[in-house]
Amino acid sequence: METAATKAICHGDAHASNVLIRANQGFLIDYALSGPGHPCADLVKLELSLFLTFFHPFGSVEQLVAFQRDLTNGEDSVTTLEERYKPLMLSRSNVLCLRLCVIARDATAPVLEAHGLGHEHYVAVKRLTAWQSLLIPSLQQSLVRVVIQALQEP
Repeated sequence: METAATKAICHGDAHASNVLIRANQGFLIDYALSGPGHPCADLVKLELSLFLTFFHPFGSVEQLVAFQRDLTNGEDSVTTLEERYKPLMLSRSNVLCLRLCVIARDATAPVLEAHGLGHEHYVAVKRLTAWQSLLIPSLQQSLVRVVIQALQEP
């Protein structure tokens, strides 16, 4: 990851509160922390901020860990994840959150490809960002631990 850390200019603080929606278009605001960084860092931070802020943790820890693993692997569509984890999708906000997380996740693939990087970079940045999220008390810490557990290396 060290060699990719300076390959892109990043917003640096991509989270839901720094996205302004206007006429069906999203705009990032607050560029105070922008600078060099990993190419997919902003997309990963946005994905995790959505999940850790808006997702309601219905179900067991084991279900949530499995859900986060499947979300991260990048092979499953929104429809597949909604069906497989129906007990976790009891609220419309969880369904919307899932859809937005998949959009952010899927957007990392062409970014990584453009920089000659693989999916393992997405996973590594997500793991690092999850650990950093332990320091943000406004996030759901139980879900932060779920993400960390899901991304532990075997």
